[in-house]
Amino acid sequence: MLRSLALGQLVELYYSPVFFIEIIAKTAREKEKRRNGPILGEIADTIKAVEEAEYMKPANPDPQAYSLAYKMRLLGHKDTINNILYATATTRNLAFLTIDQKLKEFIEKKNIKRATTMSHIELFKITSSR
Repeated sequence: MLRSLALGQLVELYYSPVFFIEIIAKTAREKEKRRNGPILGEIADTIKAVEEAEYMKPANPDPQAYSLAYKMRLLGHKDTINNILYATATTRNLAFLTIDQKLKEFIEKKNIKRATTMSHIELFKITSSR
């Protein structure tokens, strides 16, 4: 559905190459838990598909994003990858899609510079009312 929104020019979608680290870690955890999972070539294919998708653009972290991610870590949010992803959205003035309620609560509680943060479901509701 996100692809349809982007191709219909209702939204612009961005990805951070930092997210690929998350894909590797989560896939490895799932493989260990289930004793099976994607083979290495499938992970490479997934990353290649994201990089080559005509409806997504890369958004690399800038120095300010790394500084904000570091600040978030010092304030107690230990998921460095999510910190970098959120901080990249913030410094690039992009909305951040997440279902991580703990991250949302942390940002609010610590009064961190705020990017627009929403779930994909919230995004669908906003765009369907247009």
